[in-house]
Amino acid sequence: MEEERGGVVIALARGLMILQCFTAERRELGPTDLAGMLGLPQPTVWRLCQTLKKLGFLVPGTAQDKLCIGEAVLRLGHAAAANTGVVEYAYPLMRELAQRFGGSVSLSSRFGADMLIVQRASGEGILQLNLQVGSTYEVMNSAAGWAYLCGLSVPERRQVLEDIRIERPAKFAVYRQNFKDALAQYDAEGHVIGVGKMHPLVNAVGVPVISADRKRVMALNLGGASAILTRDILSGPVADALKDLAKRVGSRLGVSAVL
Repeated sequence: MEEERGGVVIALARGLMILQCFTAERRELGPTDLAGMLGLPQPTVWRLCQTLKKLGFLVPGTAQDKLCIGEAVLRLGHAAAANTGVVEYAYPLMRELAQRFGGSVSLSSRFGADMLIVQRASGEGILQLNLQVGSTYEVMNSAAGWAYLCGLSVPERRQVLEDIRIERPAKFAVYRQNFKDALAQYDAEGHVIGVGKMHPLVNAVGVPVISADRKRVMALNLGGASAILTRDILSGPVADALKDLAKRVGSRLGVSAVL
């Protein structure tokens, strides 16, 4: 078995791929589950899981032969979140927006072919999706994902799209036109609208969050019941408020929280 390929240490890459399989929705997985998800031999996955357990990145789950994320991963997550203080800074601003419009506001970062929610605030809307910090949704089929892609430079966007095409070819082919439409809307209006993408009765608007040096891009989206957050409302006052929030949050990206 090759230890290194194209400058990538294979064993390390596979170990990280195992950790990426765990989400807020998939909290406990066993070696058999992981082998099936990754297409790797079960003995290989078992050995990798044993290593990750010894290092504290995986711990025994509540069910027999299941594993869950360990404290070592949480420490890394907290360190990443605290790097700029952007997550803590954004929350009260997101909460105010969520309460004002009766929806939910999420701040997300790209994680492979998915967007990972790193902060979330909910208002008193009549319909709320069961999403939380740590939840993911697809880059190619969500307002936040489209907004993220729109915020990238053309070369960066081209590379990310190619990576997603390789990772999820079938879904990429299905959703590619959706993103093209979203990009056209962003070029014209500075935001993207998703109607019934995450849920048939939920609409959302998304905008990119771009650091001052343009080296980091995240995404903000606000979504809620389509009966209240219509396309016109999302394209008007909600989009305007979200763009203002994106500018404020973007000013914190790339700025160390330790002064």
